[in-house]
Amino acid sequence: MNSYAHESAITLRERLLRQRLGDKVLLRIQSSVQLDDYSEPEPDISVVKLNSLHYDDHHPHASEVFLLIEIADSSLKYDQEVKAMSDDKPLRVYAYAKSGIIEYWILNINGRKLYMYCLPSPDGYHSESILAEDVTILLLAFPDCA
Repeated sequence: MNSYAHESAITLRERLLRQRLGDKVLLRIQSSVQLDDYSEPEPDISVVKLNSLHYDDHHPHASEVFLLIEIADSSLKYDQEVKAMSDDKPLRVYAYAKSGIIEYWILNINGRKLYMYCLPSPDGYHSESILAEDVTILLLAFPDCA
């Protein structure tokens, strides 16, 4: 894994999200989110609801998350299959979807593609897209943010 490229991708995405979303959200970098009583993953970037205590009393719950982003280089397969999928269900059931995370992205920096997952349900995400780097995207929670 090229940690320089991974860290740079996180920094660039964080900067872009701050420019576009400003004070509408709180950005958390490599910090835990609570999916359930047993799962607290640490996505590279979490876009979460504002909290007056800045989550000093709990990790953001799935209902407080707008978007989770993983930056993948050599970890793309792991991010898609292990982080996205539940251990106790068939491969099509995603842990983030099961928890109600409304939008999950995997940025494949080597392949220069964005994997977007949305429309969560207990059975997995009902919408999965793979986008090239030259496509403009909108966040589900902030459709005015391109």
